[in-house]
Amino acid sequence: MKICFLAPGEIEIPPNGWGALETVLWNQYNSLKKLGHDVYFINDKNTNSTYKKILEIDPDVVHLHYGKHWEIMPDLKCKKIVTSHDGSFLNSKPFHEQLVRKFYYDCTFFCLTSFEREFFLMLGISPNKAFILPNGVDYNKFNRVPKENAKHKGSSICLGKIDSRKRQSILQKQTSSVMFAGACEDPSFDTNSYSYLGVWDRVDVYSQLTHYSNLVLLSNTELQPLVCLEALAAGLGLVISEACVENLDTSKDFINVIPNNKINNIDYIEKVIKTNAEISLNSREDIYKYAQTFDWLNIAKKWLELNNK
Repeated sequence: MKICFLAPGEIEIPPNGWGALETVLWNQYNSLKKLGHDVYFINDKNTNSTYKKILEIDPDVVHLHYGKHWEIMPDLKCKKIVTSHDGSFLNSKPFHEQLVRKFYYDCTFFCLTSFEREFFLMLGISPNKAFILPNGVDYNKFNRVPKENAKHKGSSICLGKIDSRKRQSILQKQTSSVMFAGACEDPSFDTNSYSYLGVWDRVDVYSQLTHYSNLVLLSNTELQPLVCLEALAAGLGLVISEACVENLDTSKDFINVIPNNKINNIDYIEKVIKTNAEISLNSREDIYKYAQTFDWLNIAKKWLELNNK
């Protein structure tokens, strides 16, 4: 099968640092190639040149990531897939309603979350053309050490861009066992604190994450955060807010969800983090096994399965 992915052309692919959309696209591209398919990606800001490149490739399937280049979709004669990664439709419903009704009715929708899928069904998209396809993780890239070799097993980590939506500043001020890594965009966060590890590149993520006991992510809003899958691949348990639970099996004893009515109760959160850390350190083999279900090769097989429906 000849497959062409479309990206917005804002960040290089593969990304050198952070860029969740570009990371997803790059891994889908490589995984489908490993499965024997002829795969391309176009990462161009210019819609006209993007369209010309598609015609030159003449793919069987075009998969549009994000919202850029949506206006060329009706002119494509091949099968078309649309995935949204930013959840912006929740804040701009009239715009997305217009897009769906005018341009996307002959497309298949791959959704990251159940509420995304419900939104498209509400607009009249057939249930047979809207599917949930989870994010994945490149499982084999992660360093994994047994708990006794974990250098920071007494600490939890909050990894990713630091902004007010994720509550890192609040957590930093009220707990001493959580370390933070990521670019800081929240002026209330103390980058001079011992708890701030600076900005990690991908090599740091792959090599260092395994040395912590668990990941803490208490965001107000998320779709399906890649960092949770990365933590699982490194052997870490999860302490997460309700906004972060999509596509995760929260019945696992190494995944704890802080309910919305306790999201500001720091004493409760600290107890959950500590208990989860102990359980997670003793459950690394179970965590590894669960993480492999999100390996990109398995997600690519799911992509093909849904594409054939």
